[in-house]
Amino acid sequence: MTGMGEKTFYKSDSNRTAVDVQGSTYSIRDEWQALRRMYEACPEYVPEPLEPEWVDPSAPMWQRELSGYRMESFDEQIKLKDAVTDPDWVDEAGHYVDELAEVVDTLHRNSVPHGDLYGNVSITEDGLKIYDPAGLPNDSRDETFMKKDDRADLRKFRNDLAERLNT
Repeated sequence: MTGMGEKTFYKSDSNRTAVDVQGSTYSIRDEWQALRRMYEACPEYVPEPLEPEWVDPSAPMWQRELSGYRMESFDEQIKLKDAVTDPDWVDEAGHYVDELAEVVDTLHRNSVPHGDLYGNVSITEDGLKIYDPAGLPNDSRDETFMKKDDRADLRKFRNDLAERLNT
């Protein structure tokens, strides 16, 4: 993500992945709503969603199309996926992976799967930040797949860490 370290970060509709690995399509509105729900469930781990940007702000709310959104920015020290393989971070990375597992549990209990964790978890001075969700699940099948994706990403973090510790 670009824009880290500024007061806010802007994510436009053109900067998102339109189709996830299961073939489900999520709009920027779905992503915005997922980020808001993640923030409500775990505000210390999710950048605060600040404001949506509408294509036509004068349209009735039910007709408005989201063109992007702003969220609280943060100063990334390193992405967790890089920390689990970096010799300077590997000792701390295990703690962060365990902490992430607890956060993911909380999100899942609140029916808010992330769906794309591996590249979207950063370590900051304040701890973990989770951002850029795949969007809200369209149905219970999507929610199940997204939760499986989250668990697979947690296993990948743990496997990468174990591999690094064994070298």
